[in-house]
Amino acid sequence: GISHVIIVYIMTFWVRVKIIEDEKHINTLKQRVRNSATHLKLHQILQHPFGYELFMQHLSNEFSIENLLSLTEFMQYKTRVRKELEVLVDETTTHEILDTIKLPMEDIPRSSIVYAKPERA
Repeated sequence: GISHVIIVYIMTFWVRVKIIEDEKHINTLKQRVRNSATHLKLHQILQHPFGYELFMQHLSNEFSIENLLSLTEFMQYKTRVRKELEVLVDETTTHEILDTIKLPMEDIPRSSIVYAKPERA
């Protein structure tokens, strides 16, 4: 009877309080991010083997490591094509974002597509 109504009311009230607390916490975090100039950009993190590894671990927790592996393979492929074609790339024609990403190539997984040995016919 009445005890069930009171219990449901208390549980609903508690959930509402927790939602409000979470919203305040999220807003506080957003404000800190906006006010902080000390955050590193992703391309700065990926330049270092330790940063690359930590970001890969984060993506593993999010079940999305394929994103960084795809970027890695793309960057390795881009480097190989530039070397093989010996093309001097005019910096004004390249996309700035692609040239600002520098991965620690010696310390990361090597693409089986890019680094595969060519088969002899």
